[in-house]
Amino acid sequence: MQNAVTMTSSHARDPISLPEIFTMAEALGTGLTADQVRQRVRSGRWTALGSGTYSRTFPAAHDLDPVTRHRQLHVKLAIARALKVSGSVIAFGSAAMLHKIPLITGPPTQVELLVPHGAWTGTRTGTRHRAGDLAPTEIWQLRAPVTSWLRTWLDIARTHNFADAICSGDAALRSKLFTVEELDSALPGANIRGGLRVHRASRQLSMLRESALESLSWVKFVDWDIKLPTCQFQVSDGRGRFVARVDFCWESEMVIGEADGRIKYTSKDSLYHEKLREDRLRELGFEVIRWGWNDAQGTATMLKNKITTALARTQYTSQARAI
Repeated sequence: MQNAVTMTSSHARDPISLPEIFTMAEALGTGLTADQVRQRVRSGRWTALGSGTYSRTFPAAHDLDPVTRHRQLHVKLAIARALKVSGSVIAFGSAAMLHKIPLITGPPTQVELLVPHGAWTGTRTGTRHRAGDLAPTEIWQLRAPVTSWLRTWLDIARTHNFADAICSGDAALRSKLFTVEELDSALPGANIRGGLRVHRASRQLSMLRESALESLSWVKFVDWDIKLPTCQFQVSDGRGRFVARVDFCWESEMVIGEADGRIKYTSKDSLYHEKLREDRLRELGFEVIRWGWNDAQGTATMLKNKITTALARTQYTSQARAI
């Protein structure tokens, strides 16, 4: 008889009012018992996120790619930790994950929370607690409090590397999460800690770059101190007819750069049409350079040499023709 009761309670429907991520107190508030909560966890129906917090849904390993799965796990953990720490706000890289703002470095290794001054700060159980001031407009009330899109980017630009700042900022502008005008009005003073990093990154943001690889490529161009290209350049033939729109173009040097991280050829026809497009660009006198994620990550010495050599060669050719 006891087994029948246990089976009935463990397979009963979840209360409609129970959020996806919740605390034991919230579960008890819907009428469930602590034993029913533990039964659901033991059966694998729910997942314990630690310290009396749970999730009703959790993707199987085969449902998502590793990067997406890692991000979703981090988001669940961040919400769970924020629910347990009074007055805390999900911030920095954890807030970026919640807002689906991409970071080149990926999800943080620890959940990152902002807590009021006077609260405990430090790191424990995989969560970093930092004290900070937030204006009411910088806190969004989602399942748990989280910093706004704009405040999240400002914190990323202050504390993360340049690549993360450009990748996340480009994506935010492209998705209209905030505007250039809103960003300009929120820029901190250069004398504030990390202020110079924020100003440097803000000057390089653009909504024209259409992928994280394009953003990372731009970071490399800046780091290499080479002439910056035009983004999303439209190539026309001698009669003014449209030929192609390319990721990057050094116009005077007649060099085109294509970041292929977002391109997926699904058929032989796709490959054929892409070849025709590139042949047409070369017929017009352009040198075309392609690269992917592996080429752009790390020091990217081979990519740097390929681009600088092409720019130097075409510049020399142009000067020779002028003579």
